Amino acid sequence: MRGPAALIVALGLGQLAAHTTMTLSEHAHSPAPGLVMLGAHAGATVACALAVLAAERLYRVVTHALHVVLASLAPAAVTSRGHTVSTGIHHGPVDALLRASISRRGPPALV
Repeated sequence: MRGPAALIVALGLGQLAAHTTMTLSEHAHSPAPGLVMLGAHAGATVACALAVLAAERLYRVVTHALHVVLASLAPAAVTSRGHTVSTGIHHGPVDALLRASISRRGPPALV
């Protein structure tokens, strides 16, 4: 199950688990919550679900924009004749660090 309904269910179960834990502890809480408390929990669950969904959407927009910008900055490949060809492939900062740290030195090539 995915989507907003699954998120609301998961957050609601989290609210229920927290409320049950507080009821079983020494915290002064009534085991049977009133309508006001149930409404507050339901409102908090929906508000948190909306915040998480908005953050996910914003994350997708920002990462797409970064991907477009970084892909345009990808280094161009130079052919043996000196022509420049854009690779259009961006491997990311971790791959760049690994490529820079791994030695490409080997035995001399026979010409």
